[in-house]
Amino acid sequence: MSHNNDNPDALLVTLSVGQLRQIVRDEIGRALRTEAPPLPAEAMLTPKRTAKALGVSERTILLMLNDGRLSGIRVGGRWRIRRTSVEAILEGRSDAA
Repeated sequence: MSHNNDNPDALLVTLSVGQLRQIVRDEIGRALRTEAPPLPAEAMLTPKRTAKALGVSERTILLMLNDGRLSGIRVGGRWRIRRTSVEAILEGRSDAA
């Protein structure tokens, strides 16, 4: 099958589904790397470290994350808590979330 090199859509016809998937994965990865630099590791805490810092159980931390009293994100199915949220709780500020 021949195609016209001046027409970019014609090139897509000659690529396999696997090749297209790889191109999309590469482009998404590139976009994610350039949009925002990763936070330093010390900016995020595990539920276990957060529980220790606040003097409560890890279960309490998970409850706080689920009801919004503590701000965090899920990374790979595991919670990571913003250090600033923990500091706000320790300082008695209401802006923990």
